[in-house]
Amino acid sequence: MAFTFLGTVGGIAAAILMLMVIIMLHELGHFLFGKSLGFHIEEFSVGFGPKLWQKKKGGTLYTLRALPIGGYCKFDGEDEEAAAQNPRAFNNRPVWARFLVLVGGGLGNLLAAFLAAVIFFAGWGDPQMTLPYVASVVENYSAEAVGVQPGDLLVEFEGLSIDTTNTYNRHFQALIDDGTLQEGDTVSFRVQRDGEVLAFEPELRLSENGERLMVGFSFDPNHNVRMGPVAVVTRAGELVAETITGTLAALRDLFFRGNFENLGGIVGVVAEVQKGLQQFGAKTIFLFSVAISAGVGLFNLLPLPALDGGRILLLLIEGIRRKPLPRNIEAGIHAVGMLVLLAVSVVLVFFDVFRLI
Repeated sequence: MAFTFLGTVGGIAAAILMLMVIIMLHELGHFLFGKSLGFHIEEFSVGFGPKLWQKKKGGTLYTLRALPIGGYCKFDGEDEEAAAQNPRAFNNRPVWARFLVLVGGGLGNLLAAFLAAVIFFAGWGDPQMTLPYVASVVENYSAEAVGVQPGDLLVEFEGLSIDTTNTYNRHFQALIDDGTLQEGDTVSFRVQRDGEVLAFEPELRLSENGERLMVGFSFDPNHNVRMGPVAVVTRAGELVAETITGTLAALRDLFFRGNFENLGGIVGVVAEVQKGLQQFGAKTIFLFSVAISAGVGLFNLLPLPALDGGRILLLLIEGIRRKPLPRNIEAGIHAVGMLVLLAVSVVLVFFDVFRLI
């Protein structure tokens, strides 16, 4: 019981720490662009609430605060009318410079997602490129009947040499799609066991739900193929691109169809990370970091009030008008946007709790 409790607490702590790091990398993106472009940054804070530590350097106050739920980068003159005599104040800087600072947060998250993907593929390999070791054999299916055993290494299927589970899955699906394989057909494959190659010819059967053809065994996901540096970087880029596409699809479903199924709030994220840590270990953190960091970066760039994207939209309007909107109007727009975002957050938490129950 104590072990389970500690595992749960550790998983929750790891999930919260991951979320905090992702938020701080977003703020760090704003900070680095701001510093490099000559903005006056009043404070860069890790966490919220009472100060635990502070140090002032280069005109910026660096603080560590008690509540580990994010952080912020406070620019001088960002949310109020800046003093005209302060050329480094946020609202006194050129439109193009403010644009880069606002985009910097999202770029920071996308870069963080890419680095997390690189660490994952370099450390654990590609789950889609797993060596085809049999993990388990399904009872009452043909693989069991012909003698396939856990630990067997699949080396050939229907005349094709098999080097990864992905090779097998693609070849199997291609034969099904073109009608070569159908229910009741016999397939040929070879496995390696204790240095000996064995040949089997099991029969294809439908799964219990009738949705797919199967032989009746599953692969062990813990035999990932190690990758070289070029392959690691390439796969990391592909994973981030896939994540961006999936996030955009989920956001489309949310805003145009009112579908919350593919989105989750902080409760859902913590629960999923905690469960993933128990099942798959530390690599879960990096996979979730890719998804969440890319999601946070994209979401913040949406043209919605209170988000970076909303500020960018107002900035573009300012560039077209050649003068900003009155600051009280901007503040009102962002206040309304913040209320809407809080309402969406509450709804997401409700769905999270509903799913858990």
